[in-house]
Amino acid sequence: MSILANAWASQEHKVTLVTLTSVADDFYSISPFVTRVGLGLVKESTGISERLISGFKRIRALRSTIQCTKPDIVISFIDQMNVTTLLALVGTGIPVVVSERASPLRYKSVWVWRFLRRLSYPFASALVIQSSTLISWARRHVRPNRVYVIPNPVIMNATGPGEALHLSPYILAMGRLTSQKGFDYLIKAFALCAQNHPTWRLVILGEGDERAALKTLVTSKQLSERVLMPGIQQDTNRWLKQADLFVLSSRFEGFPNALLEAMAAGLAVISFACESGPADIVDHGVNGLLVPEGDIEALADAMNTLMAHDLLRLSLGEKALEVRDRFNIRTILGLWDEVMNRIVSVSAKSR
Repeated sequence: MSILANAWASQEHKVTLVTLTSVADDFYSISPFVTRVGLGLVKESTGISERLISGFKRIRALRSTIQCTKPDIVISFIDQMNVTTLLALVGTGIPVVVSERASPLRYKSVWVWRFLRRLSYPFASALVIQSSTLISWARRHVRPNRVYVIPNPVIMNATGPGEALHLSPYILAMGRLTSQKGFDYLIKAFALCAQNHPTWRLVILGEGDERAALKTLVTSKQLSERVLMPGIQQDTNRWLKQADLFVLSSRFEGFPNALLEAMAAGLAVISFACESGPADIVDHGVNGLLVPEGDIEALADAMNTLMAHDLLRLSLGEKALEVRDRFNIRTILGLWDEVMNRIVSVSAKSR
C-alpha cells in the first residue's frame, strides 16, 4: 500500500493513507506528499463484548476519517480491513475497492470474518486479486465483472551494496518468521545438502513468533554456525546484492514480494510452486526453479543443483532480471488506474 500511495502522490494525486495502527508503527517510508492518518485503534481484546466495542469504535472512526477527506474512491487491503472499511462506508455512496493480499484458498481467518466477508464483499465496487488462480474464488464473492487481477510492482532499491558481509557463498530467504513462510522446511532442506557444500551458509531475514522454534530446529540439525537469522533488516538490498541464491519456501502465498525483489536483483531463485503466486513470476527452468509444494527433498535437490553449478545460477539470475520490465511500477499503476477510472466514472453517473 505504501508503494502505491507514494507513486500516486508523485503523480500529484491527492492521497490519504489511513491505518488502524498509529503512525509510530510505520515500517515503510511514506512520501511527505501523502497525508498520513494513524488511528491507533489496534489493541488486544479479551472478551467478546470488548471485541465488539473495539470493532464499533474502529468502524465509527474509520467512517468519520474517510468522510472528512471526501475521496473519489477508497482502496482497502487485507480481508479484515476490507470488511471493516465496507461496513464503515455503508450508505455513504463512496466506492470501495477491496484487495486480497494472501491466498484466501489457504489462509483461513476465523469464521466470523469469513462470514462477514461473504456479507460485505458484494457491496464492493471491485475486488482486486494478485493471481489468475484466484478468479474462481473471487467470482463467488462479487459479480464477475468486478474482479480484476493486478500483481504487485517490483521496486528497485537504489541504495549501494554497502559494507561487505563476508558470508559468501550464501542462500538468502526473507519474510516474517511464521508458519506460513515455511522456514522450517528450508532449514530441513538445507540440512540435507549442507554437507555437500561445507562453505555455504543460509541467511533468513525477518522476525516473528517462530524464532525460538526455528532456532531449536537449527540446533538440532547442528547448523548453528551456518544458519544465520539476523532479524529485520531495513536495507535488504545489501543482502540481496551479495547473496548467491534465493529460496522461497512458503506453505502458501498471495504474490511474494521477496521473490520478485530477489529476481529483480539478478539472483537465481528456487520456490515452492504454491497454489497462488510463484508460478505467475517464475518460468521453471528459464528464470528460476519451481519445486512441488511442501516437498523438502525436492527443494534440497534443487538447492544442491544450483549450489554446485555456478554457470546455471548465473544464467537463471540474468534471465530473472526481466521481472524489472514485466512488473515495473508504471505498468502496475496503469492497471490500477484503469480500475479506478472506470469505477469513478460509473459512480459519477449514478449520482
